[in-house]
Amino acid sequence: MGFRFFSSVKFLRIALGIFFLVLGFYGISQSINEGIFGLNNPVHKDNQTIEIIFGIIELLCGFLLLSGLFVFGSSSAVHLGGLIVLIFWLARIVLQSFIWGIIISDRGISFRPNIYQWILTFVTSLLIASAINVVVNRYDNR
Repeated sequence: MGFRFFSSVKFLRIALGIFFLVLGFYGISQSINEGIFGLNNPVHKDNQTIEIIFGIIELLCGFLLLSGLFVFGSSSAVHLGGLIVLIFWLARIVLQSFIWGIIISDRGISFRPNIYQWILTFVTSLLIASAINVVVNRYDNR
């Protein structure tokens, strides 16, 4: 089969790698200001240091995911790199969705920016985490 080289897991790895590279670029580019801390967190909207740090980490995650396409000897190194990306993404979900996304006050619980966008963002983040998990657990070096 000629299409074995482009298995769905490899395609998913490429898509995730490009996603993290673009997300990291958005994070370190101060003129764009559309990273995690600029869009969803009005409290930390002006904190460029956190935005740049997460942007650099996201760029590194993209490179780690894409490196799995070119590393043929040590699948354990690629697996470890993927686990690092997964842990980072789960931490990002906690920050974005729960720490800054849910506001508990004397008037009750509210979601930032609203419940529908919160659910959409949360589910999208879970889909990305699931895709990362598939890539981490199904490293194909054939």
